[in-house]
Amino acid sequence: MDTLFSFGPDPGSAQLARGIVRRVLEDQPADVRETAALLTSELVTNAVIHTQHPFELNVERFDDRIRVTVADASLEEPVVRDIDPGRERGQGLIIVRALATVWGVGRHPNGKSVWFVLRLAANSGVPQMGGG
Repeated sequence: MDTLFSFGPDPGSAQLARGIVRRVLEDQPADVRETAALLTSELVTNAVIHTQHPFELNVERFDDRIRVTVADASLEEPVVRDIDPGRERGQGLIIVRALATVWGVGRHPNGKSVWFVLRLAANSGVPQMGGG
């Protein structure tokens, strides 16, 4: 399953994107759904705050994993900052790096794509998550 959504640079976009991912993963345990929703929210929030341009959300569901991509018109590379407990913002990619199976950045002629892959729960019902 592959779904593509277009969003404006609206702070409410993160909530909508989380809902989309939760629906795509409705057959998964709650912790897997919520981890995927959190990671999606972090990528969408970065697109809204740092690019202030429309962006696309692509959700690809496979048997054993989900891949979520946020593509925007900014050529600026996202920055993974050091952990700072005193800072309220700017730690989203730390969360993505810690919880995603793998994540990365791709460049295209009109901007960039930031993506993550999260392994889905096996038949045992135990989520298979790892740092990337």
